[in-house]
Amino acid sequence: MIGVDTTHARLELAKATIPAHLDCLSYVEGHPEDLSWIARESIDLVYSNYAFHWIPDKATALREIWRCLRPGGRCAIEAGRALPSFFAEAHALCINLDREVMAKLTFLAEREWRGLLDGMGFWIDRTRGKDSVLHFDSLEDFYDWYEAATQGAFQRSGISTEDYLRLRASFSGGRDIIIPTVRVIAHKPD
Repeated sequence: MIGVDTTHARLELAKATIPAHLDCLSYVEGHPEDLSWIARESIDLVYSNYAFHWIPDKATALREIWRCLRPGGRCAIEAGRALPSFFAEAHALCINLDREVMAKLTFLAEREWRGLLDGMGFWIDRTRGKDSVLHFDSLEDFYDWYEAATQGAFQRSGISTEDYLRLRASFSGGRDIIIPTVRVIAHKPD
């Protein structure tokens, strides 16, 4: 098994959190738009968990996945399909938001995923738009998670004290945030 990420720090975090007995994993710093280091038709399964919305050129990444998959190999993707309203509110209040990084954040609706995968030759087993729910006990828990999820593009230090206190009050007793999500399973025909 190979874990791929664009940043060394996130790969180190993955290594640190995977149980030691799972020694069949390797980690590679790379971009999904260029998997040339993986042999053609050598992979059985590609799984992407909430990462595809960060890939600007989804078509190129999917072509690379197609190239790497064996006939009959599967591709399973779970990705956001819209920016949750609370995230958009937090962005609007953040004066030091790295807008260049956040501009990479692009979403596809379920029908767009179907069109893209079908156009590449994938057989679509299932697509489903479904909202996921993330629970945060406090605004600080949300910030910890969101700063990591945006690779530091969002920083809580960019929100004024007044806005911070207002947002924190909305987390009294914890808060569920709905994440519009799409789940896609497709395979390369035999």
